[in-house]
Amino acid sequence: MIAYPPDPNLIPGQSGTGSAPSSGEAVTVVPAGNSTVLFLCTGNAARSVMAECIMAQLRPDILSVSAGTLAMEGAPLGSRTRHALSTIGMEIPQTHRSHELNAEDVRNADLIVAMEEDHVNNVRVRYPSGSPKTATLRWLARNLPTGLDLTPPRIGSLQLDCLDLSLQGDVADPAEATPPPYPTVAERLEWERKVYVDCAIEIFDLLSELAQLIARPSDRLVS
Repeated sequence: MIAYPPDPNLIPGQSGTGSAPSSGEAVTVVPAGNSTVLFLCTGNAARSVMAECIMAQLRPDILSVSAGTLAMEGAPLGSRTRHALSTIGMEIPQTHRSHELNAEDVRNADLIVAMEEDHVNNVRVRYPSGSPKTATLRWLARNLPTGLDLTPPRIGSLQLDCLDLSLQGDVADPAEATPPPYPTVAERLEWERKVYVDCAIEIFDLLSELAQLIARPSDRLVS
């Protein structure tokens, strides 16, 4: 779990100046009882980790966590994901280890944000109780009502389990991108880095939209 204070100077595509703990350890700053958003991809090694880090910085009042549908449990964060996060100004999670989705994760999440339609289907098949609170990042960023409160009745009213999977949209896995032919290893590595950075920027843009739609504690107090 990663939760850093927001960086007001954060600009996608540029190195940020957000402050991290001097020890390099992630620090939880989310008050107990706040909403939990679970980000889901395949291996919990790139997209869901990027989303967790970005959302924690955009909305520190929300507990951001992540998992994978087919993760290698305990695997450390790869260099390409680390580079992408650093490039868009995010603190690199030093303690992250890949984690496979389980029933407890689903039970504890108020909203499950999947990177692909296949991940939504995975929840529907393996954890049906999580279906009413699961949809893709792309669909949620474009369709959630403004000021959405992440409570079970409010999320349930969206009937996410009835959404057509084929209409939700994916954030493509950078690890599955097809490289063009490159004459040197160095050029191939540079292309791979760019693919991961582009993915991180795409996730940042979508989460910037989503973060604005979810109600803040002050909104709930007013209502």
